[in-house]
Amino acid sequence: MRDNQDLLADHVRNPEVSALTGLDPVSDLIMPRRNSVFVHIATLSEDTPAHQALRCHIDLSLSQLPEQGWRRRPGRPSN
Repeated sequence: MRDNQDLLADHVRNPEVSALTGLDPVSDLIMPRRNSVFVHIATLSEDTPAHQALRCHIDLSLSQLPEQGWRRRPGRPSN
């Protein structure tokens, strides 16, 4: 098994990859896709779990806590 020093030696940064390959940076590919997923989830109906999760994340990022009666589902998470 390789140690952390070997893993760090193999790390190549995105600008270096772009310079060597002549391709656009990976971030230029990821950003439009991330935005399209956000728009898709934001336009779902409000009873869809993905929309509810997005709404909760936005509220928490704006320092708005969940409603008073909110409880986490009982039991161990399935993931």
